Amino acid sequence: MCKKVFKFFVAALMIAAVAMSCAKDGQDGKDGKDGQDGKDGINGIDGKDGENGSVVTIVDGYLYINGVNTGISTDGTSGSVVTIQDGYLYIDGENTGISADGCVCTMQDGYLYINGVNTGISVTGGGANVFIVSYDTDGATPAEVRSESVIAGGLAREPVTALTKTLNKEGLYMMDGNKVVFLGWYKVIDGVMESNEFDFDNMPITANTTLKAKWSVDLTQVNGTNIVDKTVTYINAHPQTYTLMLENNYEVVVRQTLNVADVRLTVKGLGSKRTITYTNPLQAEAFFHINASGVALILEENLVLTKTTEGIFLIHVQNGNLTLDGAEITGVTNTRTETWNSSVVYVTSATASFDMKSGKIHANTMRNTSAQTSVVQIYGGNPRFNMTGGEITGNSSNFGNPSTSSNPNAPADVFIQSSNFFLSGDAKIGSLILNRHQDNIKLTGVFGGAVDALQLHNGGDPWEDKNVIQGSGYTLTQADVDKFTLGNFRNTGEAISQTHELVLEGNNVVLRAIEP
Repeated sequence: MCKKVFKFFVAALMIAAVAMSCAKDGQDGKDGKDGQDGKDGINGIDGKDGENGSVVTIVDGYLYINGVNTGISTDGTSGSVVTIQDGYLYIDGENTGISADGCVCTMQDGYLYINGVNTGISVTGGGANVFIVSYDTDGATPAEVRSESVIAGGLAREPVTALTKTLNKEGLYMMDGNKVVFLGWYKVIDGVMESNEFDFDNMPITANTTLKAKWSVDLTQVNGTNIVDKTVTYINAHPQTYTLMLENNYEVVVRQTLNVADVRLTVKGLGSKRTITYTNPLQAEAFFHINASGVALILEENLVLTKTTEGIFLIHVQNGNLTLDGAEITGVTNTRTETWNSSVVYVTSATASFDMKSGKIHANTMRNTSAQTSVVQIYGGNPRFNMTGGEITGNSSNFGNPSTSSNPNAPADVFIQSSNFFLSGDAKIGSLILNRHQDNIKLTGVFGGAVDALQLHNGGDPWEDKNVIQGSGYTLTQADVDKFTLGNFRNTGEAISQTHELVLEGNNVVLRAIEP
């Protein structure tokens, strides 16, 4: 009797020491309380930031540690009864205060140790089928998520480690602000990722398993000849914010229409310049047609857009926004006789806008023998053009109908009519034409960019003594005026700089005749 009492006393001291040890470790658990490791602990992944836990389970009447059968029976046949109740480890009916998935359990010299303390429980050995579940983050940070051991037929536990991904592979990525959205864990068999996300709650482990983090959208079942075609088809069906990373050059023959509200697509090249070449032979079909509320197409660094066949537009913004932020548009040509005006970028309607932050639109040729052309045309309905950087220079066009204009071949990099125009920062325009269809066209905004040649097209209403530029929320200075170099009168071909000058009057810039 005394021996049994003494044994129980010693066991109680050991249990107390174990509980104290777990309490110490438990303070590091994410959700730890009362000396227990946090409930988020997964196979030792999240004890002390993932280094201090083991999973203790009971299978077929035996105590398992990390999927390994210790040979300790839960019915007392090996000397002690070990059970799990409400997430705690019980020995001979006594609650040890130790979370069943919170402490380090080891076997040394034939005895069970918990957090380095010998419980006095003998371990007779034994075993079970245990499989390893490995995790591949696909280049995310952190690069490694610790693998886990799972008893045959058991369930793996989904890692709680937060992953972040850098865009370093070609693909279409869903974005949350500047963060790539994690799309889940997918089983990999013979190097191929399955199409359905792995279900941690309902998919038992029956073999060694690799689960891979998925970041890019699966486009394999989407119609299209290449990733550009497939991307537009997919995002119109699933309107979100996306980034398309290109690691190759592509040719596209089909017009790409973004016409579903709130689709936002950023396109950029990976590492070095990647070129998208539009090869559609139909003159009237723009490469990108933006036409829905809230739609935005952002063309960023290491991206070149060009066209091998002649056509009237490359990008048509009818409703929505186009942003050029590092991309280059070059080599687009139209020399055919058409009844439509021709432009590389054509922006029209009050709900359409074009923002240019950086990049270049250059070396394009837009010439038409029966209608006026320009490289960038902001036309009618009061669209908005905000240019804070980049260059629109070195292009060729023939604004004005050659059959009626005395100066049909004057260059026109940018043509503005009835629009909100903002020019600032390091922006540069080679040739700017202002078309006059109202009594007083206004260019409003902050001016810091430069215009090499400002041409005035009167449309039947003379410019003389009228405002050419009007400051809006900004005080114009002579330095702003000096950045606009006069070109000519578009309707007559007369050289404006010989007969007129721009004069700062109040917060307006007025065209005045030079007094003899």
